[in-house]
Amino acid sequence: MKTSNFSYLFWIRLSKTIDNTAPLYLRAKLGSRRKEISLNTRVPIDLWCNESFRALGRSPEAKHINQKIYEAIDKIEQILLEFERTNRFFSLENFKNEFTNEEAIEETMLGLFDYHDAKMEDVLAYGTLKNYKTTKKYFKDFLRLKKRSNIYVKELDYKMCIEFESYLRKQPGLNNNGLMKHMERLKKLMNFAHTLELIPSLPHESFR
Repeated sequence: MKTSNFSYLFWIRLSKTIDNTAPLYLRAKLGSRRKEISLNTRVPIDLWCNESFRALGRSPEAKHINQKIYEAIDKIEQILLEFERTNRFFSLENFKNEFTNEEAIEETMLGLFDYHDAKMEDVLAYGTLKNYKTTKKYFKDFLRLKKRSNIYVKELDYKMCIEFESYLRKQPGLNNNGLMKHMERLKKLMNFAHTLELIPSLPHESFR
């Protein structure tokens, strides 16, 4: 887990101003990446301070807004402590899922295959999705030989990519072209994981 370059602040989105009020957002940042999460609260523009990131004054409305912010801060700290305690892979996507209580994306390889298929169902052709399922079957069998039922996405490194290629070369009826197609789909899957911020870098960048 890496949260040392994680930061956050609260702000109001002036582009969505209605009746002199703007929605309150949490902006979470990890390195150069960032995500914005609505706190489902509107703030009168004349109450907001851009320096303290809080509502000004002691009116009931200002107190309500600031209480919402303090509750968000408590929740953020609890989330960070939980990631630290469990040593889970930390990403903005996972942080947002925890903060909003949304169902987290599976962080395992087999879960990633399933999540990819579900998201690409209306994008990729049926035959292409079927090919991904075949690659998943080979990868599942490969893990079984390693006495693993599954692995975390972050566990797939360059060495394991080489081992999976070696495993495919031993499969009867699978020619070199078919082997490369499976490796290509694995590469695309890891690109997908990188886009989802499940991994900080791509294990196959040096793979040829």
